Amino acid sequence: MAKKLSINAVAMSNFRRRMRQYLALIVSIVMAMIFSSGIPFFISCAESSKTELRHRATGKQAALLVDAQDAPVNLIEDTGMLTEPISYIHIRSYAWTEDREKGMTVGWLEEDAEKQYYLQIREGRMPQSEGEIALEQTQLLRLGLEHAAVGETITLHESGADGSGYLDEVREQTYTLCGILENRKSVLEENQGDTRGIVAKIPSAFVSRQQPPVPGGRAAMIGLLSFQERGEELGRVLVSDEILDKLIETIYLNQWGSRLDPVQSASKIAISVTVLLAFLSCFGIANAFAANLNERKRQIGLLRAVGATKQQIVQIYGREAVLIALITAPLSILLSYFSVKLFAQLMGNSFLFLPDVRILLIGGLFGFAAVLMSAVIPLLRACRIPPMQAIRDVEFVRKMRSHRIRSQERFQADRLLARRKLMFMPVRQIALSLILAFATVILFGVIGQSMQWLHKLDEVQNPYDYEISLHRGYIGKSPFVNELGLNDSVTETQRQDTLALGYVQEVSGQKAAKINLRIDGEFPDYLELNEYASWVDGNSRFRNLSGIADETGSALTKENLRQIVHQYPNPDYEAQRAWGGYAEEIYAAPFYAQSSEWMQRLSPYVREGKIDIDKLNLGEEVILNAPEKVGFYFSRSKSGSSSMGLMDLSADALEVMTASDRQNMDHILVEADCPYHAGDLLNISMLTMGSDGEPIREDRTVRIGAIISNPRQQEDVHFRFFSRNEFSVHTTVAGLDQFGQPFGYDGVKIRLNTEVTEQIDHQMQTELAALYPGKNVFSNYAANQRARDQFVTESIVLGSLVVVLCAVSISLVNHSISAQIREGERMIGTLRAVGASRRDIRKIYQRQLIPMTGAGVLFGMIFYLISCGYLYFRYNIQVLNQNIGTFVLWPAPILFAVLYGICRLHLENQIRKVIGQSIVENIREL
Repeated sequence: MAKKLSINAVAMSNFRRRMRQYLALIVSIVMAMIFSSGIPFFISCAESSKTELRHRATGKQAALLVDAQDAPVNLIEDTGMLTEPISYIHIRSYAWTEDREKGMTVGWLEEDAEKQYYLQIREGRMPQSEGEIALEQTQLLRLGLEHAAVGETITLHESGADGSGYLDEVREQTYTLCGILENRKSVLEENQGDTRGIVAKIPSAFVSRQQPPVPGGRAAMIGLLSFQERGEELGRVLVSDEILDKLIETIYLNQWGSRLDPVQSASKIAISVTVLLAFLSCFGIANAFAANLNERKRQIGLLRAVGATKQQIVQIYGREAVLIALITAPLSILLSYFSVKLFAQLMGNSFLFLPDVRILLIGGLFGFAAVLMSAVIPLLRACRIPPMQAIRDVEFVRKMRSHRIRSQERFQADRLLARRKLMFMPVRQIALSLILAFATVILFGVIGQSMQWLHKLDEVQNPYDYEISLHRGYIGKSPFVNELGLNDSVTETQRQDTLALGYVQEVSGQKAAKINLRIDGEFPDYLELNEYASWVDGNSRFRNLSGIADETGSALTKENLRQIVHQYPNPDYEAQRAWGGYAEEIYAAPFYAQSSEWMQRLSPYVREGKIDIDKLNLGEEVILNAPEKVGFYFSRSKSGSSSMGLMDLSADALEVMTASDRQNMDHILVEADCPYHAGDLLNISMLTMGSDGEPIREDRTVRIGAIISNPRQQEDVHFRFFSRNEFSVHTTVAGLDQFGQPFGYDGVKIRLNTEVTEQIDHQMQTELAALYPGKNVFSNYAANQRARDQFVTESIVLGSLVVVLCAVSISLVNHSISAQIREGERMIGTLRAVGASRRDIRKIYQRQLIPMTGAGVLFGMIFYLISCGYLYFRYNIQVLNQNIGTFVLWPAPILFAVLYGICRLHLENQIRKVIGQSIVENIREL
C-alpha cells in the first residue's frame, strides 16, 4: 500500500533526493554560524578572563581602606553604594628575620575577606590552625628564605600592631610555613608605588584566625570595599582626607592589566565585526537557499498547479529548512566552543577559558532563527510567482526582452551565454564584488601588519632584558635646585645586589640631577626658545606663555613675541638666582648620567666631536643632546585653547615630519640654530639645598666633548630618557659623582647572560620585585609576549573575518553556478544535441568565474592603492606603515587564485555530474 502523500512526506522525499546538494549547503551554513555565534561567545570569555585575571592580581574588592579602625566607615556604609558588607583584614604584627627594613606586615583574614581578597596559592594551603603562616613568594626572598619549603619551621622577630603603629617590644615567634602565595603586595607596590606609606601596611604574610593576638597590642584593620560605581554621594564621602588618603583603589592598580591588552584589543575588534559577521552569515545563508529555490521554481509551479496552497509550499520547504537548522545549530555550537578553547590555549596566560554556555546557546538559537528566516524570505518571494509563470520561466523571458539581446553574426555560444548570465544578475554581482573588495582590503591589512610585526622581531628593540624605574621622577620645588632625599631612588647597594643575581650579566643605571648653565653676555636665542616652550612656571626667566597669552588676550606673533614675553618676568626665577648667589643669568638644564658602557653605545649618534669616557669620568667633559635647529610654534584654536612647543628643524627630523608637525610649522614664530659646538667651553653650576636649608653651590668649566642628535626615526632604547627636542647635558655616573652629591639612580637596566624563558622570567620578576619594593619592574620578555599575544589575537580575529568574507563569496559563486547548471540542464542537453562538447559547456560557466571572483579583488586592490597613496602624500611613509603596516600587493593575485581555484574545482564537479547523464535525460529534466 502506497504511503499517504503529505507535507512531511514531500519534504522528507525532497531532503533525501537532494542530500548531496544539502551537504554542501550545511557546510556553508555551519561555517557562517560558527563565526556569528562564536564571536559573542569569544567576547564573553574574554570579559570573564579579564575579570578573573584582575581578581587574581588585586582581589575582588574595588578598593582597600587602610587603617579602617580609625576611619568613619559608617559614612561609607550609609551611602548605600556598597554591593557587599565591608569585610576586614586584621593586622597582627610586623615581622622580620635579620634586617627590619626588609620585614613584612602579618595579618589574618575574616571569612568574607578571604573570599574578597582572593589570594592565590602557589604551593601548600592557607593557615588553618595556630602556629601556621603563609607568605607571598616575593616576601620569602626579601626575608632571605627563598629556599624555605612548605612544612618547614621559620623563626621571626615580631613587633605587635598597636593601631596605626607597632609596639616597641620585640619577641621571637616560630611558625610552620604551610603555604606559599602568589604575589599580591608586590603587585600593589609595583603598580601603585608607596608615596604615602600606605601599601607598606598591607600584609604579605597571613596567619590563621585562631592565632592569639600579640599581648598588649591593638590590631589595625584594612577594609575591603565592593561597589559597582563611584556615585556622587560616595565620591563626596571619599573626598574627606581621613578616608581618601588611606584608600587604594583598584582602578589605579589595574595598570597591571597591561597583560590583558591582547584580550581587550581582541574584544574591541571582535565587537566591531560581530554585527558584520552576523549580517554576512545571514546573507550567505539566504543566498544559498535562494539559489536552491531558484532551480526548483518549476517544481513549485507544478505543486501550485495541482492545488497546493502557498501555505503548504512554505511548510514543505520550511520543514526542509528546519531539518537543516537542526543539523547545523548543534554542529556550530560545538565547533564554536572548541575554537574558542583552542584560542585560549594559543594565548597562554593572557587568556583564561571561562565559558558562559548560555551565551553560546543564545548564539546557537540566533543561528537557528537566522537559518529559518534566511530560508523563508526567498521562499515567500518564490511563492508569489503564478504557477504558469514558474513553469514556463516567464521571468527569464522578461530578462531577455529587457536587456534587448540581439542575434550576433558570429555565434560563440559559450561567450554569449556567459555574458547573458552575468547581465541577468547585476545585484548579486555587485554584492559579491563589494564583499570581495572588503575581504581584499582586510587581507592586505592583516598581511601588512603581520609582516611589520615579523620584521620588528628581527630588530633589537631593547638591548636590555629588564628595567627598574621609579613611579615618580626627580621632584623638587625648583628646576634650578637639587633637593636630595625627596625621591625613593635606587641605591648602589641595590644595583650591586642585582648584579649578584644568578642570571645577571650587566646592570646599568641612570642618575638625574639639575644643572645650571651660567650665561655670560647675551642670552642665546636657542636657549630662550627652550624657555618659551616650558609649560611650568618657575622653569625659566619668564612666566608660562600660555598664561601670558590668556592674560594679554592677544595672539603672539613674530613681531610682538619677545616684547610681550619680556614684560612678564618670573619672580621665582629671580628669587632662585638671588638665593644661589648668581650675578649672571642662568638656564636650568637636566643633567643625566649613565654608565660608561651605556655612554659608549651613543657613538653612532654623535653629530659633532667624539665621546671620551676617561674625560667624562673625570668631569672634564660633557655631552650635549641638542637638535641642530629648532623652531618655536604657537597656535590658538577656534575654541580659544592654545598650543605651543619646540620643533626639531634639523634635516633628519624634516624627512620624517608628521602631518601634525607640518601643521605646526605654519605657526612657527621664531627659529634658532644651536650655538654650541664640540670643543666649546661650557660654564655650569650645580646648586644643592643642604640639610640646613642653605645653598651648596659648585661652579665648573667643562668642555663639550660631543653633541648627539635624537631624530624621530631613532627608536633605540638608548634614547628612552631623552626628549627629542629637549636640550640636555649628559655624563657618566663617575662624572656626576665628581660633584660630591649622593645622587641615587632614577632606574637601572639589566641584561642577562642567557636567553630569557618563561621560567627564568618568572624567577627574575620575583627576585627583582623583592629587591625593588615600590618600583616599576619592566620585563622585555613579558612585553614581547604581550605583543605576540596581541598579534596572534588580532590576526585570528581579522583572519576569521577574511575567511568568512571569502567563504561567503565562494558560497555566492558556487551556489550561483550550481543553480545555473541544475536549472539549465535542458539548455545543456540541447547544446549537446547540436554537437557542443564538454569543453564548450564548461566554458559557458568558466567565463563567468573570472569576472565574478576577479572584479571584487581588483576593486579592493584599487581602493587599497588609493588609500596608501593618500596616506603617503598627505602624511609620509612612516605614518603609512604605522596605520596599515607594510605595503603589500602580492596577496591580491593569491586571493584571486585561491577563490578561482576552489570555484573551478566545484564547477568541474558539477559539469561532470550533468555530462554523466544522457542528452535525453538533460532535455527531459522535468
